[in-house]
Amino acid sequence: YKTNLENIDVKVNALELIKETDIWHYHLKSNLEGGIYDKPKVGVISEMVNPLIRDEDGVDAYSMVAISWKAIQQQDEVIKAQAKEIAELKAQNEAIFDMLQDLQNQIDSKG
Repeated sequence: YKTNLENIDVKVNALELIKETDIWHYHLKSNLEGGIYDKPKVGVISEMVNPLIRDEDGVDAYSMVAISWKAIQQQDEVIKAQAKEIAELKAQNEAIFDMLQDLQNQIDSKG
């Protein structure tokens, strides 16, 4: 059913796409014309979003879910890299603390 498959990593930073897409609070004109004033909506405006998440009818919810899924994967990569960096910094901090303790012990033994 599908053709021209291409991994989205090559073309899109999903996190940036999400961050650059504004979320709006609005009322449907048809609701207001029908006297419905207590049914506000929250969403994106199809004319204002990246073409990747638009289709002929407006916003493509399937594409938005896929982009969100990819953004979660990208966030997971960032979280793992930060966890590794934190572990390395903790190890360095402990080594420095141990060196300072050794120096303090040397000072105390001479004084």
